[in-house]
Amino acid sequence: MKVAVAGLGALGGRLAAELLLAGIPVRGFQRPGPTESSLRARGLSYRDRNGRGHRLPLEVTSTPEALAADPPDLCLVTVKAHQTRRAAEGIARFLAPRGVALTLQNGLGNAEILAEALGAYRVALG
Repeated sequence: MKVAVAGLGALGGRLAAELLLAGIPVRGFQRPGPTESSLRARGLSYRDRNGRGHRLPLEVTSTPEALAADPPDLCLVTVKAHQTRRAAEGIARFLAPRGVALTLQNGLGNAEILAEALGAYRVALG
């Protein structure tokens, strides 16, 4: 299964790290800015539950087309609620045709916004 994480803040970064540590390939979709730049330059820094630090390589992009070349089957959506519409537009451009976007966000209405862009059958609510 090919996995992407949209939004690599605290929650998205932790999920990406845990998946990578479990041997599951993950790619990141992050808006342009300091977080994207840092991840590209240094990888993902993560301290696990045992206190061990990890520096994990993570392919990250702000360009949907970069992910569309090898589309993910699952996209974990962890962006802030006010960023959902913009993220959904990008996810619609790279998610596999039968892929699913799983929203793991705080707030109300995120699944509905994703469904507008992807179709309700491609959205799961966590």
